Amino acid sequence: MDEPERFILLTTDKLTHRVPLADESDNTENWHKFFHIMDHTSDLTFLSLHLPDSMWPDVCRQHAQWTFPRLEHLEVHGENMVEASVRDDDDGYDNSTPFIAPGLKHLRSENFNISIIDNLLTPRLEILEISSNADFYVDTVLSTLKRMPNLKELHLWLDIQFRPDDKDPTEVVHFHQLQTLDLHINNSAEGKVFSLLSYPRTAYTTAYLHLWDHANLAKTMRSVSTKINQIVDGGDFRHCTVHHEGSRKTHATFSSLTQLHNRRSGQGPAEPKLEVLLDDYPPDTEALVLANMMDSFSLAFGLVEHLELRDLKPCDKDGGNDWADESTSFPEGLFVTAGGNPADPYQILKLGHAFPSLKALHLDGIRFRRRWPDDYANHASFLHILQKATVRALHEPDPHLTHLTITNAVNLVEVDAANSLNRMAAGMIWDEQERFENCTREYVEEVVEQQGRMSEEEVDWMRLWLESRHSESHSQFEFDSESESESE
Repeated sequence: MDEPERFILLTTDKLTHRVPLADESDNTENWHKFFHIMDHTSDLTFLSLHLPDSMWPDVCRQHAQWTFPRLEHLEVHGENMVEASVRDDDDGYDNSTPFIAPGLKHLRSENFNISIIDNLLTPRLEILEISSNADFYVDTVLSTLKRMPNLKELHLWLDIQFRPDDKDPTEVVHFHQLQTLDLHINNSAEGKVFSLLSYPRTAYTTAYLHLWDHANLAKTMRSVSTKINQIVDGGDFRHCTVHHEGSRKTHATFSSLTQLHNRRSGQGPAEPKLEVLLDDYPPDTEALVLANMMDSFSLAFGLVEHLELRDLKPCDKDGGNDWADESTSFPEGLFVTAGGNPADPYQILKLGHAFPSLKALHLDGIRFRRRWPDDYANHASFLHILQKATVRALHEPDPHLTHLTITNAVNLVEVDAANSLNRMAAGMIWDEQERFENCTREYVEEVVEQQGRMSEEEVDWMRLWLESRHSESHSQFEFDSESESESE
């Protein structure tokens, strides 16, 4: 394990200076440097204290207090939890930090119990960043936050629990000026804190859901579901991008359609307004995570008009057959009921049910088949699931889906455009169609011979594609017209 850095960083009107500290075996020198800096508190506008843990208890037991009349930004860092040795106040000294900073606007605290920094948590604060592994109760956190109504930024990473046999807290904490909210949520108690924070719709919200606890996964997601759905509805967020970054991380980003337009036209920043990061879940639970996300945030997804699904996993340059993670459930898991079999059409969510307001769908870097052509007729592949989810009876496309865009596709071939994809939406755009020219006539004919693995319809469409490729004069449109004439 790397040795932590220990230093003091300070800023005045004239300079920024970094004072290195020795390890804990030489605290005498560290104390000398610390007291030297404390002799110049009147000049400091910024102070960051990365002290050895053995120094902090004595710092907090000092008889004197230091006043920083101009200090606006203070950072206090503990290497481990600064708590136990300080909270024992039998010596009669105050446990809190001995700092008085009447103009403090920005406080960053790492590994401190709230009781130690309590004197710094004032209504004047505008930015609060606090992370700690100490145990906190929901009502304690809420009552502490209530003292800082003028916060513009709040970054919270705490270990929060419900009090045993206590009533469920219901009092809402209001932040009328909040612009940025970052919350790390590991359980339903931390989800409860999130649900009781009220702030402007224009704020940028990031909710990190750490779903390592498989047993409470669904409970944790439900604890934030109402808040997430309210934010999407109240913020008029009709665009959503779901990023997949491997079998342990999926991000859903909600924003307005105006922001999407600005991003594409380069007219201005297109920062998302709500990010939900599903993180740290075991790879074998990904299907369950995705299904629970769809269920918990169903109202939010029901409002989405423009959906982007992006898989950021790297694939090989020849079409992605050597995919790094064969076990991933993305994006199939978005369209299958919790615990459902993706090969069972009755357990596939219809697009009109999962995304009833959807008008445009963009698929980027998506693997349509696990392998090509090995599982061409695999009804658990995303291509087949998407077809079942979008196409209604008699091969009618979903009436609401007007645009389907496919970019950087993996294991997708031209016959799919003729066979399946063109039925999914009124308009389809597929980039780099020539990328799959390596799927030669002979190669596909070999697959066609394996008719036992395909339905008759799939075989007919495969032959149709081969014939259209073989003869330039025989277009897809002409073939369809002839087929319709024969049927008449």
